[in-house]
Amino acid sequence: MRLKSNIAILCLLTCAIFADSRGLAEPGYREIQTIAQKPDLSQAIVTERDLPPGFKESSPAELAQTKKDLSSEGVAVEIESVFELKNFLKGDITQLQSIMGYTTLVPGFMSENYVRHDAKNLMRGLIREMENVPREIRGLNLGTLQPQPLTNLDGIGDVSAGITTSLNIMGFRMRMDMVVFQRGRVVGKVMVHYLDSSRPGVSAADIARKLDSRIVQLAR
Repeated sequence: MRLKSNIAILCLLTCAIFADSRGLAEPGYREIQTIAQKPDLSQAIVTERDLPPGFKESSPAELAQTKKDLSSEGVAVEIESVFELKNFLKGDITQLQSIMGYTTLVPGFMSENYVRHDAKNLMRGLIREMENVPREIRGLNLGTLQPQPLTNLDGIGDVSAGITTSLNIMGFRMRMDMVVFQRGRVVGKVMVHYLDSSRPGVSAADIARKLDSRIVQLAR
């Protein structure tokens, strides 16, 4: 369906990484020694087993293409893991929900001097992303984006931030929620799209918490 493909395009075009900017560590941030090798984050993903019934994962071929598309759309750092899930039960537009997320490592991740963001730094990055999204992309007239802060992000990563905004896609008023967080040397990002007049089957914050828990498990 064209609506679903256009949502996927929008996900890609709102994936600019802010990790090249340096933020200040929050008070009490624990120093970690240098690491000898790059961690394996390939399984730092959220799957359909983690979500309510109705969500379906993208195929390996689709994920490979998404990872390739992310690079072509200006994500300058290497993507360590990526996941996509969609809920579109029986063609009911009110049930449409598209989820996309990925992880990457911060600059200098091998050193104890790796980049440490604070909440203000993360929020500035998200707002900058929204400011850089044109009102018309690939034939989509998105309308004016007016992002607002997301709440209830406690317990996600060492530090986190989130925004929500409404936008037009093919005549439908959609909502996009984005959460980004840093856990040690890893940055995780989650994007959720759903009909603006409906409630999402699962929130961006809950998906981010699940992704964060996977990162913690893999870091043990």
